[in-house]
Amino acid sequence: MSRYWIFQIIGWVGLLLVEMFNYGVNVRWNYDWKFVGYFLAYPFFGLLSSHALRLILKRNNVFLNTQSKIVVIGVLSFLAWTLAMAVLVQLPEFFLDREVFYKTNTPLNFALNVVNLSRYTIVWVTIYFFYQLLARASKLEIEKVELDNDKKDTELKLLRTQLNPHFLFNALNSIKALVLVDPRAAREGIVKLSEILRFSLSSSSRDAVSIAEEIEMVQQYLQVEKLRFGSRLSYYISKEAESDDVKIPVGIILTLVENGIKHGVSKRNGDSEIHLIVKCTKSLLVVEVKNSGAIQRDESGLGIGLQFVKKRLKAFYNQVEIDLKEVGEMVTVNVMAKI
Repeated sequence: MSRYWIFQIIGWVGLLLVEMFNYGVNVRWNYDWKFVGYFLAYPFFGLLSSHALRLILKRNNVFLNTQSKIVVIGVLSFLAWTLAMAVLVQLPEFFLDREVFYKTNTPLNFALNVVNLSRYTIVWVTIYFFYQLLARASKLEIEKVELDNDKKDTELKLLRTQLNPHFLFNALNSIKALVLVDPRAAREGIVKLSEILRFSLSSSSRDAVSIAEEIEMVQQYLQVEKLRFGSRLSYYISKEAESDDVKIPVGIILTLVENGIKHGVSKRNGDSEIHLIVKCTKSLLVVEVKNSGAIQRDESGLGIGLQFVKKRLKAFYNQVEIDLKEVGEMVTVNVMAKI
């Protein structure tokens, strides 16, 4: 038996007991069983009519309306149902003893009966409508969360498809520059790039990878760029062991490093450096990339690569800050994410 029917039966049987008690007090417990039979009409017709009202409300999708309209429908339902109940509970007396029926059912008595019944119908309507409004609010909240999750998932996939070609294009440009001047280095670069792509393909089905895995891919990329720039490029990687297992979206640190190569190192004729520092506490992840060069700002203050990094991290961690500054001949990108 469903909870609905359990509460229905308990509620209407409770109404019968209350009426029997009140009647017993008035007659000093000398029950006239004919009147007791009339009292049985309360739970019988109450159960049937309340269920009929529920079916009407559900069939007309009342709880899909606005909240104010639902309240108006609730008030009208209460009034109409109370009047209908006042008529229904008189039917046994009408068919069994019409003489008593016509004597006792004056307009005043009918009005008093309506008031008496309203104590029960208003409780039923209030509980049922309040429950349905709560259920609707809960359903809407769940749907909102599901939509937000779907939106974030779609955004992550979209950004990933935008970032992968972005990185691949720049890596191929680096190898292309070696083909004529140093074929051996170009071949090594292709091998390194294939390892990077293999990792990218193997992790494409995952939303995130560990920082340790990401750093390994970054090292492969820097080795590709080292073939291109030779002794002109020096790179340093510092990573705290505590950060190894922290999860991040695939390609985040790689994008930061690649951004430093593209906009800094590749535009200089002299020696250049790339510094990667990864720190992690219980609640904060800090990724710092320093590279030789100068800041080239767009309208947003961040380039395409950094905008993608921020969007992906915000979809993953919610609270993200990116600080871009220039000191001397070094540009520093500081990414902080609350984890």
